[in-house]
Amino acid sequence: ENGLRKGDIITDVAQKPVNTVKEVAELVSSAKSEGRQSVLLLVRREGQPRFIVLKFN
Repeated sequence: ENGLRKGDIITDVAQKPVNTVKEVAELVSSAKSEGRQSVLLLVRREGQPRFIVLKFN
C-alpha cells in the first residue's frame, strides 16, 4: 500500500536520519522552501523498511 499509515515509524527524510517529529517537520519544511514537489521518506512498517514519496500539494 502507498502512503503513510498509522503505526509507520519515519526513520529518514530526504536520506537524512531523523529521531524526532521536530526533525521530520524541519526537513519537510526545508524541502518545501527549496521548491521541491515531494520528499522521500524511509519508514519502518511492521518491522520492515519501506520507501514512501510524500508529495506536497
